[in-house]
Amino acid sequence: MDYTFLLLLVAIAFLVFIFREKLLGSKVQELFPYSKKEYFLNIPERKLYSEINSILPTDFVIVPQVLMSSIVQVTTKNKDFWTYQNKINRKTVDFVIFDSIYLKPILVIEYDGKSHARKDRVSRDTFVETVLQNVEIEFVRIAHHKNLNYKDIAGQIVDFLNSAEPQQAN
Repeated sequence: MDYTFLLLLVAIAFLVFIFREKLLGSKVQELFPYSKKEYFLNIPERKLYSEINSILPTDFVIVPQVLMSSIVQVTTKNKDFWTYQNKINRKTVDFVIFDSIYLKPILVIEYDGKSHARKDRVSRDTFVETVLQNVEIEFVRIAHHKNLNYKDIAGQIVDFLNSAEPQQAN
């Protein structure tokens, strides 16, 4: 058998693979215009998360960047279901503390940076807070500032959790 032909095919396939972006133009990038984020949380969020997580009782677990639709459900079954579902589908909250046994949401923590002063964010924050109040999930808002005492805030959150009633399974 003539291996020259096989070797030539492998070489062509290799060159096409290497130069595919030049051959295909930017089509590959258009199909997948994504890259990995360097960090999941920004620096102040990481500091707050670390402080809370380091002193959180074992009865609880903290989870960052939780979708509202993961902790709140739409109760209507009529044609308006998707209208209400779409209002919570893409909204996230900064942190949720769950009980560690049943993973019931206990406390939502919103850590407000500068963007929360924008009119659209104020409206969004009001909506989120109203929904959480209506479904009886405790909520706390922390305004970021330069000299924020993360340990003190974490301690206050843990004090609140220790005073909360134990969660029962449904």
